[in-house]
Amino acid sequence: DIAICDPLITLSMPKHLTAETGMDAMTHALEAYVSNRANYVSDILAKQAPVYPIENGELFFYWDSSDSLYPQECGLGKFIVVQHPKYRSYYSHLEKITLFGHNLLTQEKQIGITGKTGRALQEHLHLDIKDEEKFFNPLEFLPLLKDNAAPVIRSFIFQSGYYLRQLHPSHTQKVYLTLKDSYQLVFLAHDLSSSGKRRGIYRYQLKIESIQKKQRVFYEDVAFSHIKQGKLIDKYLAQNLFLSIWGESFIFAGEWKEKNRREEYLLELKVFDFSGNSDTFKRIIAFR
Repeated sequence: DIAICDPLITLSMPKHLTAETGMDAMTHALEAYVSNRANYVSDILAKQAPVYPIENGELFFYWDSSDSLYPQECGLGKFIVVQHPKYRSYYSHLEKITLFGHNLLTQEKQIGITGKTGRALQEHLHLDIKDEEKFFNPLEFLPLLKDNAAPVIRSFIFQSGYYLRQLHPSHTQKVYLTLKDSYQLVFLAHDLSSSGKRRGIYRYQLKIESIQKKQRVFYEDVAFSHIKQGKLIDKYLAQNLFLSIWGESFIFAGEWKEKNRREEYLLELKVFDFSGNSDTFKRIIAFR
């Protein structure tokens, strides 16, 4: 029997067959990984996945400590940099680099094998995409399967010092808050893959409007598209955007200062996934 292990074949297959083929390949990979009859070939197919460029390009730089007179491992381990027309892509922690002698690269040409060289605890591919100024979200460049499942808003929090008020989507009544000089606005939302695994949202819109004055007092529209000089969309420090609360990774959406005790406000939060699906959270806010 012959098994053809070429992922490009699945591009012309129906979606349900592609999904079934993927599950079958993953099952065989797990079996090969734990088998006491494993060998070099089964190890490659089980865990050492081939790496291909995300787009046609030219080899810009590579680092392989075994290819040096004075071998010295760096934090990224063995890595490759590919130059594309408008950006560069970086592939790090590779077990092996396989592009020697090739400068012009295509999406069909393998450039390496995943590994855990450098500062890495487990085998994985560290993929970065950047131009001269900023890093881009790799999911914007990878061909994702579209789905109809909407992301989920699980919780919204108003926080001021030690005061904290949590709102749940299942509660729809008017919310009364203690009047504070300012509130930090924090929420928990995620998307679900077809396998049920959580993943991040792509974008959110948060607005607060005065119902009496019909005037917007707070507005944020943030897409997780790129990081420039450590800041998301040139505004938020990336490390300050996420807050750990009760063991969950909440998103910090900003600080609300402009408010009046005698007014009521409409809060509306909308989150989007990479397929354009959305979930909306609305509440009427009053103070006492």
